[in-house]
Amino acid sequence: DLARNQLSDGCAEDLLRLLAACPSVERILLDGNGISPSVAEKIYGAAAVNAVRNMAAKGVEDGPDSLRSLNSRGLGDAGAVAVARFIRSHAMAESDLPEVFGLAKNGIGSVGAQALADAFCSGVRAVASVRLLELYSNDPAADWARIFAPVISTCATLTSLDLGSNGIGDPGCQSLCAALRESSLQELHLDYNVIGDAGAAALAEVLPSTRLHSLWVHGNPISPEAKRVLTAVTGINRSRLVPRPDSSHIENQVAVRAAGLEKENARLAREITRKESSQPGSKDLPVEMVETSGWTADAIARVALESYLAWFPGHAERVCGHAVVAAIVEEWDASPSIRGHAASSSAPTFRVVSLGIGTRFVDSSLLDGEGDSRERVKDSHAEVIARRGFIRYMLGQVLCIGNGSTAGNPLTSAGGQAPFRLRSYVRYHLFTSTAPCGAASTLGLPVGGLSGKGGGSTCTPWVQGARKSCTDKVRRWERDGLQGKRLLPFVGRIPLSATVISRKWSSRCSKVFTSPLQTKLKIEDLVPSGQGDRGDSDAALSWALGDLSSGVHDGKTGLSVDASNPPLSPWWLDEEARIVCKRVFK
Repeated sequence: DLARNQLSDGCAEDLLRLLAACPSVERILLDGNGISPSVAEKIYGAAAVNAVRNMAAKGVEDGPDSLRSLNSRGLGDAGAVAVARFIRSHAMAESDLPEVFGLAKNGIGSVGAQALADAFCSGVRAVASVRLLELYSNDPAADWARIFAPVISTCATLTSLDLGSNGIGDPGCQSLCAALRESSLQELHLDYNVIGDAGAAALAEVLPSTRLHSLWVHGNPISPEAKRVLTAVTGINRSRLVPRPDSSHIENQVAVRAAGLEKENARLAREITRKESSQPGSKDLPVEMVETSGWTADAIARVALESYLAWFPGHAERVCGHAVVAAIVEEWDASPSIRGHAASSSAPTFRVVSLGIGTRFVDSSLLDGEGDSRERVKDSHAEVIARRGFIRYMLGQVLCIGNGSTAGNPLTSAGGQAPFRLRSYVRYHLFTSTAPCGAASTLGLPVGGLSGKGGGSTCTPWVQGARKSCTDKVRRWERDGLQGKRLLPFVGRIPLSATVISRKWSSRCSKVFTSPLQTKLKIEDLVPSGQGDRGDSDAALSWALGDLSSGVHDGKTGLSVDASNPPLSPWWLDEEARIVCKRVFK
């Protein structure tokens, strides 16, 4: 950080030599100095080259946010030219770039755009690994459509290109359409590009002969009728190119998760029984099962965060800023039915049953109706992802108990309308690393109010009827239970006992939630706070107990990285509920 140090253009050569000698320096801050913009761009470019070199050397693959670290660096033309030259240099001859490569919001003009396009058309090995190229919000005066048309038609491995907010216009659309006929692109972002009906008509005509199944055109002055035509053609392409998974695939996943849950339940039962004689400390147990001297907000937070660090190692360090994490934590009191005698004052046992990480949602303008919306996760905020994972977890437990596996299962048989019910000594708590968006974290916003409009990280997800913030959704879970419509016929109401909040706690949390608890334990207490440089990630990460691996989907599209239906989508959850019902009540 060299900001506000009275530096001038005269120090440029020294700084460039410093960056060349110290490749570990991937970013340099020069704000508030007397360095001219053109000179600063060269220095920023040298730091960006270090970032590219180090990323290629490490072979880091972080899914949907691999190398967005070059976004918003003030590269301009000079910096973009430096990056392009390095990509084509001998130093990258045996290296691969990450799958996601971002150069957005850099003020890149025609010169820098041409240098980058030439690098991606050069056929060098480094660019062959790039699947998603982000170039949005650069200089709209550059002729981005003409310059990148050859990239679209010749880069066979490139599947997603983001040219949003780059002044494409109707003439640019015509240039892109000719290239799209020969392209492997599956996703194209043209939002906020002053595209009208003429450009939309050109796109609609060419789409059937392309592999595009995701087209972003919101924020353009396109008439409703032209938008409907585009949406219909894109939907046909999606049905043709991205078929839904068949039932046998989902049935196999349900069976695998149930088998995993049976093992986890047996382990839980053994651990609770072992407490009778040994009273082990929390360090002796797996991170998903920590015992405490009494359940507290800090105990719930610790088991949630330790599970997050176990399932997503390195994530907290890689993000820029603070990760937003939520978890559903299961609490077991000392139980006579497991312990074999009357409950004592032994500490309860906690285990994390679902995790969610994310800050994105799908803008309503991207959906082509209820059919398409059911195949996407419309709200990918951490709390919502964790709760959807909880539904998958509980569906697995229904299948376990239906198969006769009762030890360590939170459910037991019931004689009421629902065939099963929650055991009386099992409770569920929500942990969130940051106060939920909406009234709990926004000054002056009433409960039920909106926290913003449009796509992005502000929570106004698309739903039939009203839009709800995460505060509103947590309040609904407090009132109606966590189970939702899919679990209700199986298990009845599952209460949410407490909401544990870490960062951004305020008196508003106590006012809007029924059972809020404050914890002062934060992610940075367990691991260094995020000093990474991945930019603002669109990735939504998830895990539920019984899963063999964690999941990831794109929070802004609501789809998996390959554009297929993610397991947390309404359509997939309905399929799992149907399969469980068929197996349990056959």
